[in-house]
Amino acid sequence: MTTPPAPASHTAGVSSQVKLPKLMIQPFSGELTEWTPFWESFHTAIHDNPALSPVEKFNYLRSLLRRTALDAVAGLSLSAANYQEAISILEKRFGSKQRIITKHMDALMCLAAVTSPNDLKSLRGLYDGVELHTRSLKSLGVDPDSYGELLTSVLMNKLPHGLQLLVSRQIGEDNWKLEIIMKVLAEELMKELLCHIHPSQGTNQ
Repeated sequence: MTTPPAPASHTAGVSSQVKLPKLMIQPFSGELTEWTPFWESFHTAIHDNPALSPVEKFNYLRSLLRRTALDAVAGLSLSAANYQEAISILEKRFGSKQRIITKHMDALMCLAAVTSPNDLKSLRGLYDGVELHTRSLKSLGVDPDSYGELLTSVLMNKLPHGLQLLVSRQIGEDNWKLEIIMKVLAEELMKELLCHIHPSQGTNQ
């Protein structure tokens, strides 16, 4: 997380009197799945801030771009007109809703499978990955029913065999829904975590 630096005081059109409260905005490096949260944070904190001039906003924007995102606006001089041009370029390249949805779906399909029920770190990573991308898809207006059946099968195949059997025993034939599986998985993760940290178990995982 990066706190944007104060706009340069000697840049044309930039007021040295403007001071923003400390902002925690994650820099954007060009990863499509990170565009929406980045732009929402930037839009609220800086783009819509009436105390800032377009040049100041552009200065903040450039300070928060990395790698391919920064390359996309390279060569644009610091000016009010170019701030709008930079936004247009970034939205066109990284803001396509359909491309972002596809990227989230690809990320879900590519989450690493876990082979050992004792690998709590990987199980937690799998759980958190599914939560992150499904939450993002929901915020983009994607109906979970449109992909839930497919993801349910994918998720089950990424679980250790023993955990697959355990989940299957706890879910009835009519309850094969993603949210039900995630609930059972969360409960099992908590049980395993408590088991590993219980004093009677000896060493921690």
